[in-house]
Amino acid sequence: MNIRSKQSFFRSRDFACISLLFVVALLLRFPFVAHPNMTMFDELIYKSYITRTILGEPTFVIHPPLAKLLFVNVAEHYGVPLTQNNEKAMQPFGEFPYVPLRELVALFGALLPLCVYGIGRKIGYSELASLI
Repeated sequence: MNIRSKQSFFRSRDFACISLLFVVALLLRFPFVAHPNMTMFDELIYKSYITRTILGEPTFVIHPPLAKLLFVNVAEHYGVPLTQNNEKAMQPFGEFPYVPLRELVALFGALLPLCVYGIGRKIGYSELASLI
C-alpha cells in the first residue's frame, strides 16, 4: 500500500500540526509545575491515598483507581517518606515527591489535545477545525 494514498490516516501537515500542538501543550503545562510548594486542592487527598496504599492500609476509592495507582507507582519510584505529617491544605509538602506527580499529570494533560486532534481528523474535520 502506498503511504501517500488516501487510505493513510495522517499526512505530513498532520504531523506538523501534532508537533506544534504538543510543543504548545508542553510549554503551557511544564514551566511552573513545581510552584507552589504546598498542597493544592485535591493533592492532599492523593498524598494521603499514596501513603496509605504504600503502608498497606485499606482505602475506599469511589472512582476507578488507575490514576491513583499510577501516582503510587511514581511516588514509590522516587521514594516517599511514610509519615502522615501534612494533613492540612496549603501546607508545604516537605520531603514528599510532588514534582514527579505533577509532571505525570502535566504529561497526560499535554497528550489529551493530541487525542482530540486525532479524533477530529478521523471523523473528517480539517486540520484547522481539529486544532480548534
